[in-house]
Amino acid sequence: MAKSVKYKDALRLINSRLKFGIKPGLERIRSLLDKLGNPQDNFKSVHVSGTNGKGSICAMLSSILINCNDNLKVGAFSSPHLIDERERIKINNKKISKKFFIKYTKKFLKITNKNKIFVTEFEFITAMAFQFFSDKRIDIAILETGLGGRLDSTNVVSKTVLCVISEISFDHTKILGKTLLEIAREKAGIIKNNAFVVVSPNQKPEILKIFEKKCKKLNCNFVFLENKIEINQNTCVFDKYEIFNYEDKCYKIPLLGEYQSLNLATVLSCVDFLKKHFKISDSSVEIGLKKVRLRARFEKISVRPLIIIDGAHNLSAVKYLRLSVEKYLKNFKKIALFAAMKDKDIEKMLKEVDNLFEEIIITRVKNSRAANIEYIYKIAKNFFKKVTCCENAEEAIRIVIQKNKQACIIFGSLYLAGEVLNIFNQGLR
Repeated sequence: MAKSVKYKDALRLINSRLKFGIKPGLERIRSLLDKLGNPQDNFKSVHVSGTNGKGSICAMLSSILINCNDNLKVGAFSSPHLIDERERIKINNKKISKKFFIKYTKKFLKITNKNKIFVTEFEFITAMAFQFFSDKRIDIAILETGLGGRLDSTNVVSKTVLCVISEISFDHTKILGKTLLEIAREKAGIIKNNAFVVVSPNQKPEILKIFEKKCKKLNCNFVFLENKIEINQNTCVFDKYEIFNYEDKCYKIPLLGEYQSLNLATVLSCVDFLKKHFKISDSSVEIGLKKVRLRARFEKISVRPLIIIDGAHNLSAVKYLRLSVEKYLKNFKKIALFAAMKDKDIEKMLKEVDNLFEEIIITRVKNSRAANIEYIYKIAKNFFKKVTCCENAEEAIRIVIQKNKQACIIFGSLYLAGEVLNIFNQGLR
C-alpha cells in the first residue's frame, strides 16, 4: 500500500474485503488482534446484543456516560454505518479521524497480507475500533454486536463489565437459526463470567430460561425487568421529544416511537449498575437522554413534503413501525418507499403494513445482498393497489417529492436509510 494514501483509497481497500462475505467466527480476528498486541484487552466494555433496539440502547448509554460527572472517554462501536464508515467508531460522539482511519488501514493490511489472515470487512473495522480505543485510552466502550453474539467479531473482549441483551426476534435466520430459541442461544454468547447481565423487557418465557441458565453457569448477576415506564401520549409527529415517566421522574428523548420505552427501561436498569463504577447523577441521566442522537429511527428528514425515515428491517421492527405510523400519522395520506436485503422475510414485512399506505414505491440499494426490484414487486402487488418501481433511491426520492401532499415513510433497510440521508445531504442533482 502506497505511503500517500487518501481516505477514499483506504475505504476502497477495506470494502474490497466484502468479497469474503459474512463469516461468523473468531479465529481470524483473534489472529489479527494477536499481531496487534491484543488492544481489546486494554479497556472495559459494555457489550450489547439482541435483535431490535441495540442501536438505541447503545446511543442512550453512551450519551449518559458522556454527560456524567467523571469526564469520561466513552468509545462506541456500532454497525452498519449510514453515510460514512467512520460513524461506526466514535469517542464521545466524535468519529475516528481520517488520519487514524488511514493509519490503521495501512498497518492492518500490511499485517494481514504478510500473515495471510483473510479477515472480513466487518472484522477489519472491529479491529480498528479496538486499536483506536486502546490508543486513546478510553474509560469504557459501548460495543454493539454486528450479527448474533457468540461468533460475532466483537465477542473477543475480555473486560466486559455489563452484558445487555435487547428484544429477541427473527432475523438472519440462515446464520443464527430458524427458531427464536436458537437465535437466543447465539445472542447469549456474549455473556461472560461474573458479568452483570440485563435483559430487555418483552421477552418470551422460554427465551428467558436460556439467559437464566447461562448466567447461572457463569456466575452472573441476572436482571430481567418488567416495563413499568409510562408513556405520555404525544400524538404529533412534529413533537421534538417522546416523553416517558418512571418512578416520579420525567425523561425526554428525541427519538419518537413508543417502543423506545422498552429500550429506556433497559438503559435505566443498566445505569443502576454503572452508578457503582462512575459518578452518574439523576441529572446526568436526564441530560444524557435528552441529548441522545441516533439517525433513521422514525426520523423526520423533511417537512414539505413530510418524509419519515426508519431503519426497520425485520418483521418485529416493522410491527413497531406500523404502531408509530398509526399513532403519529393517522390524519395523513401515506405512501411508502421500500427496499430490503434478499435474506429478509419481505413477504411478512410487507403484509404487516397492508392497507397502511395508498402506494408503495420499490427500489434497490447499492449492495450486493440487496433484493431485486422484480422480486419485491411480485410480493408487493399482493398487498398494495399501486406499486411503483424505481431503479435507484434518487429516482424514488424525486417521485416522493412530487407527491408533496402525502407523508412518505421510508423503511426496509438501514442501507436504504443511509442512501436517502446521503441524497439529502448532497442535494438532488
